[in-house]
Amino acid sequence: MPEEEFVEKVFSTPFEAIQNGLDAAIIASPASVHLEQTISFLDADIPVLIEKPLCDSYDNCRKLSSSAMLNKDAWRCSMVGYVLRFHPGYIRLKEMLGDNRLGQPRNVHVVVNSYLPDWRPGQDYKETVSAQRALGGGVMRELSHEIDYVNDLVGPIISVIGWRNEETVLGIDAEEHVELLLLGRDKLPIFVKLDFATQAPPSREIEIDYERGKITCDFLEGSISLALPYQSIKKEDFSIERDYLFERQFAHFLNVINGGTVPQCTIEAGIDVMKIIDAIERSFLTQHWETV
Repeated sequence: MPEEEFVEKVFSTPFEAIQNGLDAAIIASPASVHLEQTISFLDADIPVLIEKPLCDSYDNCRKLSSSAMLNKDAWRCSMVGYVLRFHPGYIRLKEMLGDNRLGQPRNVHVVVNSYLPDWRPGQDYKETVSAQRALGGGVMRELSHEIDYVNDLVGPIISVIGWRNEETVLGIDAEEHVELLLLGRDKLPIFVKLDFATQAPPSREIEIDYERGKITCDFLEGSISLALPYQSIKKEDFSIERDYLFERQFAHFLNVINGGTVPQCTIEAGIDVMKIIDAIERSFLTQHWETV
């Protein structure tokens, strides 16, 4: 069924939409205009679901945190769209973190291998938001799901150092490949590779090594594994449809604005992600550890 059949009215600006009366809004524009649009809706006390990242820069994110915004009901009902938080593997991973048989975590490894030209078949990838720094593109912002979820799982992230590949494979002006070392709760080392310029087999996974075992979650395969000493590896599989995560996120947002629950990923959490990215980008320049 064509998408147009679901469209009742079209507005050219947030102001026009607000004047028409709204219960909530979804912001899926380039990150470079998220701040302006989010403020427009929050000023009118309209809750928003904002596509990640929250803004294109931490400086812009901080402008959202005015007391006038914080006191609005809409702020408390608004969310940032980090859909991996709704992945059944991620939900199960959070449940498994407290398994006393594992002991204390020793390190975390996160890897994403992807190829930007394959993301949107039929489109020139160089013309997409993902490829343009001015619109909030680049691998760190596009794949900031990983920064969000490690901060949620084993954060808060307290300091960072990173390396970015200055050579372009894709011919774009935004970063394509970064390697990061983050320090989380109790100075837990977190190694992160984000790469959307490789034609290696796609991968998206997290591995947490413990004193007495290991947890591995493979988001693309849809599985999570628990390895304990002298025991067979226990593996759980999750089969999800292509739009499952977005459907779960939207259903959760509706539940939030109807007063049934609290946001899974708050605006404050989105600000935290951009604060971490800001520290990483400082470390690219200084080649030293930077405090978040």
